[in-house]
Amino acid sequence: MTEQTEIKDILKEQEETVEAMFGINFLNDENAAFRRTDGGFVSLETNGAFYGRIDCYCAFPHTAPYELISVRDSDGKEIGMIENAEKLSGENREAVKEQISRRYFMPVIKRIESVKEEYGYSYWETVTDRGKCRFTVAAGADSVTRIGENRIFVSDIDGNKFEIEDIRRLKPKELKMIDVFL
Repeated sequence: MTEQTEIKDILKEQEETVEAMFGINFLNDENAAFRRTDGGFVSLETNGAFYGRIDCYCAFPHTAPYELISVRDSDGKEIGMIENAEKLSGENREAVKEQISRRYFMPVIKRIESVKEEYGYSYWETVTDRGKCRFTVAAGADSVTRIGENRIFVSDIDGNKFEIEDIRRLKPKELKMIDVFL
């Protein structure tokens, strides 16, 4: 037996121990079938049970959106956990990722056309990955948050969140418009 095989066996034993201790039902391609339903929802069949509509909740929606996902039934009771949605295959992966993107809707700002400040608010006109978008941000209310060195989140007054994946990709003119927030 090689050292790598031994390590894999130890990790498998630890995973089984965690499942037994905490009753976690890890969902994967072998024991779960996620399907899109009419109306844009997702159903799940697992361990002989069928759930007509499930919801996915991410443990770390901003930093690891496809890892450690709690899958819950329509009453909010946890059915199981997905360790990493990226490791699911085909329709399973697409259905889960689509459900996550609906729950954690966050357009990505690609370009900033203008930012105007007035009476304690700033009015942003942007182009996002979903088209043109105008929104209002409260000044000084921690509406712009740095997540990492070059990544920021912008929260508008309605609680919507927008992401700038890498401020280094913005043009100097755009950076100057938001410099006061950084």
